[in-house]
Amino acid sequence: MMCEQPIKLVYVDDRIDAILSRYLDEFSSQQVDLNLNYQEVPFSKEDTYEELLRNELVRTANILLIDSRLFEEADAGKEKFTGEEFRIILSRMFPYIEVVVISQNALDVSWSCVEKCKGNRNYAQAKVHYDGKLKATLEEKVKIIRETRMLIARLENRENIDRALVEKIRNLADGTDEYDELKVSDIDRLVQAFNDLVSKG
Repeated sequence: MMCEQPIKLVYVDDRIDAILSRYLDEFSSQQVDLNLNYQEVPFSKEDTYEELLRNELVRTANILLIDSRLFEEADAGKEKFTGEEFRIILSRMFPYIEVVVISQNALDVSWSCVEKCKGNRNYAQAKVHYDGKLKATLEEKVKIIRETRMLIARLENRENIDRALVEKIRNLADGTDEYDELKVSDIDRLVQAFNDLVSKG
């Protein structure tokens, strides 16, 4: 049975990797029962991380794949971020976006980093690599998103609950524009409120 609301998988890179893109597209197409929607956001050298944070596809993504070196090629006069550092910024502003960093460097699995397939390779070789390195991570992120949605839906159906609070949590999870101006402290409060409501349920 297909989910009512699609799960949005978004890949951001300054040089979209055609083989990785094909893998993500095929992975999404195979998840028929999940209604997984795959899209890409090319990031140019002229872009800033602030512009990326305002990008509609990024804001409303459920799973975001971002290259570790995304900001390293930016204008040398600007502050540079790694994909891992940008992940921290995203987690504070959009705590319900599941972020996966694609890296060619040494990896720390606690960061949800996945090794990029290196060197000259054909698609069959790359697919073996990503089946082993990326597929389980994507499946875990999908599981987290589905569980969060089910919990929010359960809260919405409960009696004697603060409807305004649940609606704010729902909108935050969906990345709606209404919450553009939320402060980090406001977001932290909503996330804590969600955790409190779940623990009581």
